[in-house]
Amino acid sequence: PLNQITLIGEELLSISGQHDQQSLLRSSSQLDYLDRFGHHKIFQEAMRHSWQELGLAREELKVLEHRLKEAEEKRDLYEFQRDEIKKLNLLPGEDDELLAEKNQAKNSGRLLECLSSASEILGGEPGNVVEKLGRVRRQMEAAAGLDSRFEDDLAMIDDSYHQLADLAVQLENKGRELDADPDRLEWIDERLNTLAKIKRKYNLSLDDIIAHGLKLNQILDELDGAGLDLARLRRRRDEARQMALEAAYALHIQRAESGRKLAALLVESLRPLGFPKIEMQVEVTAPPRDASPDEAEKSLGPGGFDRVNFLFSPNPGEGLKPLAKIASGGELSRVMLALKTVADRPGDQLLVFDEID
Repeated sequence: PLNQITLIGEELLSISGQHDQQSLLRSSSQLDYLDRFGHHKIFQEAMRHSWQELGLAREELKVLEHRLKEAEEKRDLYEFQRDEIKKLNLLPGEDDELLAEKNQAKNSGRLLECLSSASEILGGEPGNVVEKLGRVRRQMEAAAGLDSRFEDDLAMIDDSYHQLADLAVQLENKGRELDADPDRLEWIDERLNTLAKIKRKYNLSLDDIIAHGLKLNQILDELDGAGLDLARLRRRRDEARQMALEAAYALHIQRAESGRKLAALLVESLRPLGFPKIEMQVEVTAPPRDASPDEAEKSLGPGGFDRVNFLFSPNPGEGLKPLAKIASGGELSRVMLALKTVADRPGDQLLVFDEID
């Protein structure tokens, strides 16, 4: 089948056409050839890992700095709102409770009449229920003394007597509590007006305003303690950057060494291809080792900070110049032939070059 022939063909043949040769003019392609030639995979993996760690540290620091900047710009507003909410000493559900108390106070007169009447009937006026039940109780005590079959009846009457006596006292006490305090009612009205104003101002329920105040406390506490968090994240960023720079310099050393070897092999391979006096150099540039971390970081990326340039001089006296600037199509094809021969081909693969000369 065609798809199987295609897969097999990719393993058996390496076809180099004009597009492949033109890609050699790009510094990134030259870097790829150099890394494959030098087998830098372990160093490249270390570089990519350290770059990812640096990215995470940068992002975490950036998020915190952005959040703190926004909060700092609104610090005055946050402090004002926090103090305003704190000063009111708000309680969850306070408005509903006060409103219920106010409504209860409105009905206190009628309630007081009902409770007073009930209390008098139970235990206040002559011949009240408790008094009558007491007489019944005494008679049942006598009956139970004569016949034990009436002891259960006596117990029921005894319980009812004590319960009704307690109820009479409770109703009397509640009646006293219902005697509305004018000062208390005035305070409730003022407090409800204050709560209504704050709810309108924030357009929130009372519970949500309390939650908002707690959130403002958290934000302001975070601002006050931001120095420690920023210092910790900046230290982490600096440590990650240092690791990334160390990985980049280690990769640079490997590339520089591989570049010298590759240049020597290319010269040896190109001399029989019409370049008896050829000179080549694989230039690997990186920031100087004594550069500041900030300066070196500007050139840093997931592949390190190296820029690779194949320098080429086909004839004596012409001087080494970038391959991209001086190589003709035929020269570029022969360089590609040499490069694939020494750097990019499995030993059993057939190379096919289009327009080699």
